[in-house]
Amino acid sequence: MATVEDFIILSLCSFLGNVGVAVTGFGMAIVYLFIWQIAVISGYESNFKYAVFIQALALLSAQPLLLYSVGIKTHASRKMLFYFIPMTLISTPLGQITGDHVSTELVEAIGGGLVTFVAVFEMYQKRALFAGWLSSSFPSNKKNKEEKAKDQSTSDNIKNESILENKATGAEEGSAEIDDAKMEEVSLGNASTERRKVLNESGLGPNAQFWTLLAGGASGFLGGLCGIRGPPIIFYFLHPPFPVSFTRESQRATGACITAINVASRVVYYIIKTTVFDAESLFVSGDWVLYLVVLIVSCFGVIVGVRLFDFMKDSKATIRAILSILLLICGVSLILSSSIDLN
Repeated sequence: MATVEDFIILSLCSFLGNVGVAVTGFGMAIVYLFIWQIAVISGYESNFKYAVFIQALALLSAQPLLLYSVGIKTHASRKMLFYFIPMTLISTPLGQITGDHVSTELVEAIGGGLVTFVAVFEMYQKRALFAGWLSSSFPSNKKNKEEKAKDQSTSDNIKNESILENKATGAEEGSAEIDDAKMEEVSLGNASTERRKVLNESGLGPNAQFWTLLAGGASGFLGGLCGIRGPPIIFYFLHPPFPVSFTRESQRATGACITAINVASRVVYYIIKTTVFDAESLFVSGDWVLYLVVLIVSCFGVIVGVRLFDFMKDSKATIRAILSILLLICGVSLILSSSIDLN
């Protein structure tokens, strides 16, 4: 039966996890497990698989609000969901069946390795932002930046004076050539974007179909195994195969649909395992109050997350950079925890 610690910690994990997914569009389990792992390191006694079970309930209860907030009818890519949904429905229970037959420590190690890998990749993607943070932290770098800014300002002034002189002497041909070059570059970029759009609407080629099915299958399997379904989907959205392309809205809405299918499949598996096969259940009749509290705080977390997203959407790169640091800490701590348990 749930203790007071369970109520406090698992509710907090559920709340912050759903705030995270509403702000970033992914990583509910990663944020959830980051908070849970801090509690475990601090002395909280909890089973990893039971924590993942509660995470599934928390994420499922928040789905109506999440799906409504992303506008799935307007923005979700039906063509991509045609590939993702069947693979998710097939691979998710396979991951759960596998998880029933492997040790908790192994599941922790797999989850920790995946989270660490994604964190390192995200930090590499944001390396320019981190470099900017580091350079702004040292006075000498600030001084060098100021000197460079002054030099750049002087250089710009000289260029502007030169342009004015050229215009005064009737030397407009160079500017016209530059403008033509820029127009040609923009035209080529628009043509490439239009070609990608046409190909995407007409259908996916074998290469895009393969990577789409692989991403859907891997995401569903990992979601069922350890609750961390994000890594394959994150990589797919960051580097979609040609001619697949997403806008920010379509990526968020499509990802939300995939998440809903995955977490619904997980909860259905838990129910069937308990009622049909009469197997050892993670559902505990005495914990229904805990489940109700998790449901309420999860919905509240989505509401807060959506508000934060609207307020901080201009700082999206900074939010993801901070999240990647948290991911790295979470991933490493899961790996260390699993190695200690194995020993």
